[in-house]
Amino acid sequence: MTGPMSMSSGSRVKLFVEVLKLNYEFGLESPVIVTVGNWTQGIDFEYEGLLIADKTLLTNERPVINKSLLITTIESLSCYMKTESGEEQGYCVDLAHHLSKLVGFSYKMKVVPDNRYGKPDAITRIWDGMIGEVSRGEADLAIADLTITAARSTVVDFSTPFLQTSLGILYKDIDYNVHEIGTLLSPFSNWVWLSIVIAFITTSICLRLVAWLSPIQKEEIIVAGSDPGSSLDEGLSWANSMWILSSTLVLRGCDIRIKAVSSRAIAVTWWLFALVVIVIYASLVSHWFDPDLSPIKTHSIDSLLKQNQIEFGVTQSSSTSFLLQNAKREDLQKIWWRIQKANSERSFQENVSQGIQEVQNSDGKFAFISEEKNLNQALIDDCTLRILGPINERSFGVAVQKGSIIRERISQAILTLGETGVLRQLEEKWWATPNCHQDNGRPKLNFIHFIGPLSLLFTGIIISIVIAMGERLMHHRRSHRGFFRTRTEPGNGKIAMNDTESDE
Repeated sequence: MTGPMSMSSGSRVKLFVEVLKLNYEFGLESPVIVTVGNWTQGIDFEYEGLLIADKTLLTNERPVINKSLLITTIESLSCYMKTESGEEQGYCVDLAHHLSKLVGFSYKMKVVPDNRYGKPDAITRIWDGMIGEVSRGEADLAIADLTITAARSTVVDFSTPFLQTSLGILYKDIDYNVHEIGTLLSPFSNWVWLSIVIAFITTSICLRLVAWLSPIQKEEIIVAGSDPGSSLDEGLSWANSMWILSSTLVLRGCDIRIKAVSSRAIAVTWWLFALVVIVIYASLVSHWFDPDLSPIKTHSIDSLLKQNQIEFGVTQSSSTSFLLQNAKREDLQKIWWRIQKANSERSFQENVSQGIQEVQNSDGKFAFISEEKNLNQALIDDCTLRILGPINERSFGVAVQKGSIIRERISQAILTLGETGVLRQLEEKWWATPNCHQDNGRPKLNFIHFIGPLSLLFTGIIISIVIAMGERLMHHRRSHRGFFRTRTEPGNGKIAMNDTESDE
């Protein structure tokens, strides 16, 4: 449409022309006229000539409104499944439903016949799987746990990623050697064991000190079940104190009777402390020797590669196999070499579900490499499986035909779903969090978790010492003797620190 123009000597010297186009808007059956750009000549603009505001409007492709799209997908854990009644369900099914409502199209989903994601043939360079169907126009969209890669982007276009994940290695934990001495000590950290030894020595010394302070305990120690006239010693020595505490650790009684309230208080405090230690140790040991909670013996790819009996596998025609084949990292190159060397049927699985099942039946001799989002589903009910990763960051996206206008609209819809929290809801619904703890070892009690029992013990020791000093003070008031004076002969004036009377 021609705008203002100026004439000079029969020629146009200034010209402004708008470029218009019939365009289909969402919700309207009839096209509307939109301005695509303008043409200027001889007018004071920064740019003269044809200026296009939106190049996508120049295409003759009708928007997807009121158009039925064919969506190709692949059977995968949590992404696309069919129930016994034939109902489609999964993350990708819900995602396609939300996209159709935002973009405005109807759709039909189908499973790719060869059950592959997409990989070029080594000779013909023709792509198979979902990527091949989309690139050849056999399908309009590919919605699946399809990883965005540079190679795939050469034949199809990808939308904005709708899910972020990473690459991991799924393997079954190896049986741990329960006969190792270190296994019996491993439930507690080194600092916890050291604190227990220090607490034992400190308590035995304090028990001896309390027995020395209390005049009630300064009598002959009677052995349980023996003749009342016979005695073991005339004081609670340090050796006897350690014997009393040691008997508690093995849940056995002691043949030495302690009579003073202060001595009994410190003994009861130690018994409570020992009971807490034994209960905690027993619960942790049960986790260490439970096959369902066995430890993670492997902490890196290198340590996994050192176990020569383990074979590796990937999904056929997947981005993971392409990544390993062209990897620059030495550890990933070794994995690919092991896959090629094995060259067995289980080296290239048809899908993720079969790869996970192979790991479960392998008795620790097979490891499967795939995206962690898919692998996590295996850990929901089977805690003998472990995931080593992350290895490499990955993103899932919707694939469309090269140059298709649908990509922009799909990407915009995905951004909208992300901002409104729909993608997060779908992820929490279908990509469940594993029930098993994926720490790098069996449960272990650290020193910071042991502060409570230690505080209980030392609080009881302080209270016992106060009680012992109170007992001695009361005894002093009755006997009018010095606070630190023990039994002596009249007129002797000597203090028998070992609680024995002097014959001098």
